[in-house]
Order: sequence, then structure tokens, then C-alpha cells
Amino acid sequence: MSCKFAVAALVGLVVFGATGCSALEEVQTRVSMAGTCASAVGIMTEMGEVGQLITSKPEEAGTYADRLGELSTSLGALSSGDFELDTALRNVSSGVEIIVESLRNPGRESLAAMPEQIEQTKLDFIQVGNVCQGLLRQERSPEAQSQEP
Repeated sequence: MSCKFAVAALVGLVVFGATGCSALEEVQTRVSMAGTCASAVGIMTEMGEVGQLITSKPEEAGTYADRLGELSTSLGALSSGDFELDTALRNVSSGVEIIVESLRNPGRESLAAMPEQIEQTKLDFIQVGNVCQGLLRQERSPEAQSQEP
């Protein structure tokens, strides 16, 4: 009799575990996204500050380009497990890398393409912000709170 009870309990745990896995994965993804968003905000804030320095001190653009390159690498290395957020982060990182390359090797074509590249990178920055804000709205919504155990 106790053997049947143990088997029933084990089966119950396996079933509960299997149904709980997707919920656990969702929580882990949200936590990862929140951490990634926090890191991205810090990196992108510094990118903006460095960008302002480039416009105010163009003679030091090479030094600032190096720092932008480092920040871009850090941003590109972030991973949340969320396709939309990770894609937006890679897009910002790629856009900044193109801008950095143009700053390091200023040729006629690269400088001509710079305004368009800067505009696209700004849009990519906004996309990261939108995805992260969506995560925060989801966390604060009554529906999200009612789904908590």
C-alpha cells in the first residue's frame, strides 16, 4: 500500500513539475530581462554622454570612439533570453559599431552615411527602451499580479 502511495506521490510531483516548468522559465526570463534592461540603461546612458562629448570636443573623437566601441561590445554581450530584447540590443550595438568605424576612418562615404546611421541607431535605442518599458508595465499590471502564486 505504501509503495502505491509513493508511486502516486512521485507521479504527482512529476506532473506538477512538468506544468510548473513553463511558469518557472517565464519567471526566469522576466528576471533575466529586468537585469539586462538595467545593464542596458547604464551602458546606453554612458553612450549618450560619450556622444555628447564627441560633439563638444570633436578633436578628441578618436578617444571617444574607443570608449564607444567598448560600450558597444558590452551592450552586444548582454543576453536576456528574450528574442525581441536581444535583437534590439544587437541592433544598437551594431549601429554604434558602424558609427565608431566611421569616426575612426572618416571618409567621404562614411561621413555621408553618418546622419542616417545615427538616426537608425536612435530608433534602435528607442526600441530597447520600449521593450524594457513593456516589461515594467507587465510586472506592474493587475493581471500579472493576479497570476502570482
